[in-house]
Amino acid sequence: MKRNQSIIKIGFFLLMVFPLVVLAQQAKFKLPAYEKFKLPNGLTVYLMEQHEVPTNLSSINILK
Repeated sequence: MKRNQSIIKIGFFLLMVFPLVVLAQQAKFKLPAYEKFKLPNGLTVYLMEQHEVPTNLSSINILK
């Protein structure tokens, strides 16, 4: 009997929490504005300035 009550309590808890998790995941993510330009050698550059975070991220993708 105690085991059944525990299973019911856990199931009820999961049923109450699951919709909250789904709603939290539906938040839309919007990127800040960025600049796109092409260098004289043909390289495309995307520049997104964020002065409040002093980081530098570089990525090079080579397509053949």
